[in-house]
Amino acid sequence: MLSSQKIGSLGLSLEDAFSMVGDAWRSVSNESLTWIGMGFGDPEARRCASLVRIEGAWGGYICIDCATEYAQYVLGQIYGKSSETIEDCEIYDLLGETANILGGMIKGAIGQGCHLSLPHRINIEHLNGLIESARLVCSFQCTAGQGLFVVSILED
Repeated sequence: MLSSQKIGSLGLSLEDAFSMVGDAWRSVSNESLTWIGMGFGDPEARRCASLVRIEGAWGGYICIDCATEYAQYVLGQIYGKSSETIEDCEIYDLLGETANILGGMIKGAIGQGCHLSLPHRINIEHLNGLIESARLVCSFQCTAGQGLFVVSILED
């Protein structure tokens, strides 16, 4: 169940963050998200991820990840081609664009005094160790169509 609990020092509630994630994902995939709950996704699935950094009035990272097969399915629907022909670079473009849109929404909610990085491709298995100066404050799962979608928020 979604709550009005604030996420770290970000000032957004889980409900606000989920709504922003849903808007960002819908803008790139035309699919709606359904809340599942807090968690990190399926550790057995081959996953791909992208993140953006926000600096200024709030400092941290927004990471989007999902199962590779799900991203291939979504891109196959978008491009009208077989999901098996989707390349990794296309998957990271999709996730990077989603992370960028979400980061822009969060930056807008924070207000002035923030800068947003370009999206970066990351290995999700190394998320916690990747950013030594940041701590994980929230990670939640959603489902969209045929796949699991995970959002992690880390702050300085």
